[in-house]
Amino acid sequence: MIRPIFTGDTLFLESVGRPDLAEQAEPFAHHLYRSLHERVLTHGDDTMVFPAHFGAGVEIHAGQFVSRRLGSLRSTLGALTLSEDDFVAWAIANVKDRPPNYKRIVRINSVKSQ
Repeated sequence: MIRPIFTGDTLFLESVGRPDLAEQAEPFAHHLYRSLHERVLTHGDDTMVFPAHFGAGVEIHAGQFVSRRLGSLRSTLGALTLSEDDFVAWAIANVKDRPPNYKRIVRINSVKSQ
């Protein structure tokens, strides 16, 4: 039986989430690594990953879900194979420009998580 996992902003089809939006990239990268390895990657390879959104590099087709098998992501996303220290270094080195509304996003998420 194929099971779904809704990964939100933790795991995408082309990469992993961004740990840098709240000015705490290093500690959040550690949290992201642990979330991936303790909660997501514990599922079987046939698990279908449904992310919260996707980037321009993801092909979409009418009438089909935007998802991939976890086993496929394990073999194509190098970040998932890194040790925790290497993952954190990789995540920090790959910080991109923040979206213009990131402060609002952080503020809303902070209020909802309390």
